[in-house]
Amino acid sequence: MLALHYQKSKLDTVGSLAISQYQQSIKEIKTWEGTGKALYKELSTHNLIRFFQYIDPQNSDNNYTSGQILSKEKHLLSYFLPDNFGMTSSIKPGRLQVKLELGTERQKILNETKILLIALVVMYFTAAIVAYICFRDKKLLIKFLAEIINDIPNSKNLHHIRLPRNYQPIIESVNNCRNLIASKFDLIIQENEKLNRNVFVDDITKLKSRQKFSHYLTSIRDEVKPVFGCMIFLRASELSSINHERGRTSGDQYLIKIANILTEVTKKHPDSDHFRISSAEFAVVLPNLSFNDSKKLLESLKATLDEYQQTLKAQSAGHVGLIPYKSGSQPSSLVAMADTAISIAQTLGPNAYHATKELNSDEQIGDNRWKITIQNILKRRTLTFYQQPIQSCRNNTKSIFYQELLTRFSNREGKALPTAAVIAMAERHGLIIELDKMIIENVLKLVKHNPKLNSTYGINISAASALQPSFIAWMKDLFKQHPKLASKIILEIKETGMQTNVLAAANFVDQAHKIGARVSIESFGTGFTAFKFFKDIRPDFVKLDSSFTREIESDEENKFFVKMMVDIARRINVPVIATSIESQSEKQELEKLLVDGLQGFYISTPKKLMPS
Repeated sequence: MLALHYQKSKLDTVGSLAISQYQQSIKEIKTWEGTGKALYKELSTHNLIRFFQYIDPQNSDNNYTSGQILSKEKHLLSYFLPDNFGMTSSIKPGRLQVKLELGTERQKILNETKILLIALVVMYFTAAIVAYICFRDKKLLIKFLAEIINDIPNSKNLHHIRLPRNYQPIIESVNNCRNLIASKFDLIIQENEKLNRNVFVDDITKLKSRQKFSHYLTSIRDEVKPVFGCMIFLRASELSSINHERGRTSGDQYLIKIANILTEVTKKHPDSDHFRISSAEFAVVLPNLSFNDSKKLLESLKATLDEYQQTLKAQSAGHVGLIPYKSGSQPSSLVAMADTAISIAQTLGPNAYHATKELNSDEQIGDNRWKITIQNILKRRTLTFYQQPIQSCRNNTKSIFYQELLTRFSNREGKALPTAAVIAMAERHGLIIELDKMIIENVLKLVKHNPKLNSTYGINISAASALQPSFIAWMKDLFKQHPKLASKIILEIKETGMQTNVLAAANFVDQAHKIGARVSIESFGTGFTAFKFFKDIRPDFVKLDSSFTREIESDEENKFFVKMMVDIARRINVPVIATSIESQSEKQELEKLLVDGLQGFYISTPKKLMPS
């Protein structure tokens, strides 16, 4: 039973890790506009799924079920070590139920358990046979052999038991078995502790993980005794920009620095607890600290972030929210309050903070503040652009395919706003089409009035705009007014957004071609219909997702995918661009795989687009 207990604990840890990875996969999917089958293929890319069911109450055509809830496995130990890890989630407008597979990790645990149980059975069976033989031959030795059997689980050796010389091999055999079992259990304990560390400690920052934070929130909810305190939440708003423009190594260093800043600012509060709760979000729990006393830390935190921003050379270092908590607080309410506080802080400028004391009033204020902020951006029509070149690999030249433009936004006070948050909030409030129109108009105006800007420019727009007939009609009218500029524009759209409606996506590309513009598909290869795009969409460029670049010199799967993608693309003359190049080795390997273009921090850093 002890062996089963240890192995079940280990299996539970592996299961928690699998659920954690699955939760991370669906974290960003708040709404799903496609079919259940599309969602299944999206999630199964990074998760082993045994059973999947998506129910859309609005459109039954989107429903999809795959697999079965109960495993087909006939392994005897599966009854003692069940594989039943899963969860039910709400992804608007539907409901999602998933059961996960643990794959080779579970098989490894089952095999270890089988070996341990066999060893125990053989050892006890051997001891019983020896006892029987000794009982038959020499009844006086029964009590000694009984002591041998009873002492097998103990840590001490059995040399203290005096038996005739010809019985000493029995003692040695039992000792060897005991030592082997002890070493196996020690190894199981060590691996279990390692898995626990992986689940509950963040690899990059070494802070406690999201799972640990979730347990903390649950303990606050379930606490009977009165407890109170505050929580500081920090969103590392520039993570996606730094990863894209400078590389993942710089992004990791950014996260480590943020973690160190939070630890340093709160070091006078030894009871404080620090967590990394998502890729770009951190939390600090301050037990027994009042709301007003906690607010005093925010100025110090902002000053430290301001100082770091100068070294970071970014739009911001992070945005901060403060909320109170007490025993009985619901985790969902606390998370909603934190999200509201940070959302308000993001509208106030770089490294700003906001303290939210009540949920209901501030939640609406935060939502309206973003809507007003975006409306003000649209009214002022003032943007800043940075350009990052895409270097051609053709004919061993260093010519430029085109310059990707990175848009930067600011509030009415001229303070920088996080780009990702602006786009997300514009989509939430139905303002994304107007925002995309403004970006295109500003680029055309900039190029038209600055003749020295004679390159070709890539403009990022949302798929939500590109798939709308009204936006396409507007775009055609605009470019008819500026026919000479159309050839200088490349519209960049993410693959996953285009996949929601392939027919509409194909129509957008066709209409863009008719007015002389071109289309580039971003983050290519992450969707389940990647190869079908070549046939149905026929874009002018495809930009491989950054996940295919990382350490490609040693990743055979990524090499195979990139080579296959290049082979297919070359047959229909679609250039393939590799992104997020961070090292010479990555550049050289991708050149060997015959990609057509390269983009990334190693090739060139983004530079502000200056009018002539």
